Amino acid sequence: MKTTKIIFSILVMSFVSSLTFAASHYVRPGLTYNGDGTTWAAASSAGGAGAYNALPADLIRGDTYYLADGNYGTYRFNDAASGSTYIYIKKATAGAHGTATGWNNSYGDGQAIFAAGAGQNAIIITTNYWDIDGVTGYNDGSVQQHGIKLTMQPDSARATILMSNTSYVNLRHLDIGNAGLDLDRDGNCIYANNSSGGGVSQNIHYCYLHDSTTSLIVSRRRTNSILEYCYLARNSSSSSRHAEGWSDGGSTNIICRYNQFFDIEGSAYISFPVDAVSNWEIYGNVFAYTAQNSSGRGGVSWVIGADSSGYITGFKVYNNSFVRVRSYNSALRTEPGSSNNYAYNNLWVGCVDRDGSGSTAYVLNSSYVTHDYNAFSDDVSVSEAHLQENVPTSIFTNYAGDDLTLARATDRGMTLPSPYNTDMLGSTRGSDQNWDRGAYEFPVATQGEIRPPTNLRVLQ
Repeated sequence: MKTTKIIFSILVMSFVSSLTFAASHYVRPGLTYNGDGTTWAAASSAGGAGAYNALPADLIRGDTYYLADGNYGTYRFNDAASGSTYIYIKKATAGAHGTATGWNNSYGDGQAIFAAGAGQNAIIITTNYWDIDGVTGYNDGSVQQHGIKLTMQPDSARATILMSNTSYVNLRHLDIGNAGLDLDRDGNCIYANNSSGGGVSQNIHYCYLHDSTTSLIVSRRRTNSILEYCYLARNSSSSSRHAEGWSDGGSTNIICRYNQFFDIEGSAYISFPVDAVSNWEIYGNVFAYTAQNSSGRGGVSWVIGADSSGYITGFKVYNNSFVRVRSYNSALRTEPGSSNNYAYNNLWVGCVDRDGSGSTAYVLNSSYVTHDYNAFSDDVSVSEAHLQENVPTSIFTNYAGDDLTLARATDRGMTLPSPYNTDMLGSTRGSDQNWDRGAYEFPVATQGEIRPPTNLRVLQ
């Protein structure tokens, strides 16, 4: 009996010793001494109790690193993976900052800034399992700024964020700027090249990507990845440096939902210039030009699709709004070899030719795309059983002010299964028996209110 107890005790101690317990670490850039990272206080000597004065070069798997406001320079996230254990980088806020020891709310009311200098990227990610979260911020940050900001200079390296052959990466609540517009050089907010493997679950949530010298995003050979609730605005394209909002090639099983793409120029809002792509779900997004287009962005050749070098298969393009798009082809461009693609419940309003004059061509090639229940502000030649035409700009809450939520219902759209049954504001589609077309669902009538009927016809 005693032997059994001894053996059991040895097994328990062996198991406990094999466990690793996640810890939190605290960083306040600019402090005189680099502490041990255990509190927010300023250390009185190097290695003493207190905050790090920079993000350590070597990070610990499973741990969380809280960042106070301040400048962090550039950083390379390259710690070796350990199974599926993440490293968490979080912006500290008044409401979530780990230990209270040494904390002051002024440490969390601004931004943690990673800024690239000449020939540099703001951050580089080369290994797996990272979660980088600014915690606060959405849309363009004008209402609530993003907790982590990344910037570039005109002489910086190509990408603000460079991801190379890495998987299981989450980027959240980041303000990702590039070097600026019309600089006639290559530059992207995010460049994700997965030529040697990786590219699984590279996810981008609630980020602001803007003012890129070429494409906002360049990605290659990704799988099972998500872009959602992001605001993507303003890129540059020229005859010598063709670009688009998002350039992808060779990716499969991608979800693009609840994003807002504004003032994009070049080939397309989303283009596939190299390699075939498959199984994309593009739903609940806004693709638009702002009413003023104050940055002077030119048009695009098409909105979503492949050029002659590739084809698309298994695309679902549902409940998107295309507003004031300047394009030769304002729909889904497909090439021979494309198949099993579907476009339902989309809304086109105020779209014109690329030079700003005349109506655009709405191309939904029935040989490669099954489509119905789409709505247009023009009297179009698209053939659909449940087509809605001549939708006025008053369909939107404030067309001139870029509020593209619905002021009233559209004709009834096609009922689709989950997850397509909610919009980016969380409204349930069709809960009032009318599934609206476009990115937003018309608000459900309040109790006692009768919604006006739609899709009426005058009988002679």
